[in-house]
Amino acid sequence: GPIRRVFFGPRRLRAGWRFAIFLVLVNVLQLASRAVLQAAHVQLPEGFTTRGLLLVEAVSFVLALAATFAMAGIERRTLAAYGLPLRGAMGRRAWVGFAWGLVAVAAIVAPVAALGGVRYEGLRVHGGELLAMTALWLVAMFLVGLAEETLFRGYALRVLADGMGFWPAAILLSALFGALHFFGKPFETPVDFASVSLIGLFFCWTLRRTGDLWWAIGFHAGFDFAQLPLFAGPNSGNGGVPLAESLLAPHWQGADWLTGGKLGLEASVFVFPVIAALFLVFGRVYREVRFPPRED
Repeated sequence: GPIRRVFFGPRRLRAGWRFAIFLVLVNVLQLASRAVLQAAHVQLPEGFTTRGLLLVEAVSFVLALAATFAMAGIERRTLAAYGLPLRGAMGRRAWVGFAWGLVAVAAIVAPVAALGGVRYEGLRVHGGELLAMTALWLVAMFLVGLAEETLFRGYALRVLADGMGFWPAAILLSALFGALHFFGKPFETPVDFASVSLIGLFFCWTLRRTGDLWWAIGFHAGFDFAQLPLFAGPNSGNGGVPLAESLLAPHWQGADWLTGGKLGLEASVFVFPVIAALFLVFGRVYREVRFPPRED
């Protein structure tokens, strides 16, 4: 009947309603986790620290994965249908993406440094402390990649692609990804909104061409590791200053269009040619469309 057609398509509950259920699950789980942390009197430090990010991103990943598991059960699909096959998890493909992320940020830092926007006084820590800090930051940044890719490019992208097609869904979620950064963090500008949205769209394309999220998770981790603890760029989520636990000791100077100002390298003018190069080079290396997978 007409009412049933509002909720159901030819095969299952319509994509929009399934997406709404996923959002409700994520928000309920987030509220529950906050209540648990508050009851346990867990106090998170302000700004970006290894301790804070390890806890927050680990919880965020678990919640996103739990919501995805729940929807997989409802839809009778495996995690592979949402770009998260267990086979190959955190394997070679993730580390290849990680290396691309490092190179992408280095390509932004190089012209900024050449024009006098930043100079480095050397390592901030040495010896065993350097190794320990590097290891902690690697784990924290991979947790960031796992949490955000699972939430934005996992179930959400697949279910919206079922309803409206892959690219409309990718554009919608990428704009939402940029908007959450824009409205959820201080000092944000349209430049940062544009760059974050384009990077989100690039993540969608890597899923499209590789068939899963592991490359994107690795790139996300490598990009954040390079711009935050390694090259020690400022970030609006850290009060507009570099991380106190960075690996290099930077001295940032110059115009905001060059360095990104309080927003960091994501708002530098050089981020846009780097994003364009990423689309171009990635498209030539990975040529086959692999996502969404065919139904079981």
